[in-house]
Amino acid sequence: QGICADDVAHTQATFEQARRDGGLFECELKVNWPDASLHCIYLRGEVTLDRVGQVLRVTGTVQDLSAQKRAEAELKRSETKYRTLYDSTGEAVWLLDETGFIDCNQVALALFGYASKEAMLAKSTSDLSPALQACGTDSQTLAGQLITQAFETGHIQFEWLHRRVDTGEVAGNGRGVVIKLAGDVVEVVAPLGNRQRNDSRRR
Repeated sequence: QGICADDVAHTQATFEQARRDGGLFECELKVNWPDASLHCIYLRGEVTLDRVGQVLRVTGTVQDLSAQKRAEAELKRSETKYRTLYDSTGEAVWLLDETGFIDCNQVALALFGYASKEAMLAKSTSDLSPALQACGTDSQTLAGQLITQAFETGHIQFEWLHRRVDTGEVAGNGRGVVIKLAGDVVEVVAPLGNRQRNDSRRR
């Protein structure tokens, strides 16, 4: 009688089929407990029938999934909040791990001149940079060093030259932030100020 109204029909249908056909059954439903708390319950069992099709025995387990469901809902809310910030920020943001790019936002696509996310994610960090950085180190070597440092320290800030794919021109010379996030690296490139843009044009 504590089963939530919207789960009654499918729960009854599950039990009726198991009683009629025998064998394994499983069902997930919400139940109101006597203290008015709502719980998500997972039922799994087996119905054994005798030779004439009557129920001989029913065995099974009951598992309370409430804590798991709450954790999943909180994770989903957190992911939605992060995705909203990730997509709405005015900065170019992309995710990479030690193997390469794994995600980016629309600002990053515009910054580097890519028409689609798939096209950009197929590239390496060296494809988005000139051969050498301002310090004289080749971009691929320096990128690898910075990514490794980010994994080790969790946070680094650095200057970086980027190159547009459509024009080949340097897209920016701004400060970026690399932080470790759940096994991935997040790099955030701050938009250039007017003075930096003018300096880049003169060079």
